[in-house]
Amino acid sequence: VSISSQFNEAAAKQYKLPEGAYVVQVVDDSPAKRAGLKVNDIITKAGGKVIKSGDGLIEFVNTKAPGDVVILDVYRTETKETLSIDVIIGDERA
Repeated sequence: VSISSQFNEAAAKQYKLPEGAYVVQVVDDSPAKRAGLKVNDIITKAGGKVIKSGDGLIEFVNTKAPGDVVILDVYRTETKETLSIDVIIGDERA
């Protein structure tokens, strides 16, 4: 998964979107892709922890081990709904 470094609190307010980690790329055959994460999704929580930015998501993921299962709360911009997605932490990290 690649996360936008440009999406911040100001951008979220401007576009009337929730704060979080804005997904700009999902790698084929990755745990995120298999879990259903899509480009333009906004990850707002990970394991119950509020995520306000891409950096916050990276910090959270770095506390986990490969194979750990994490529940992500994801705002899907195309449908304006919030989903809970179970993702398995992979071996490769940004």
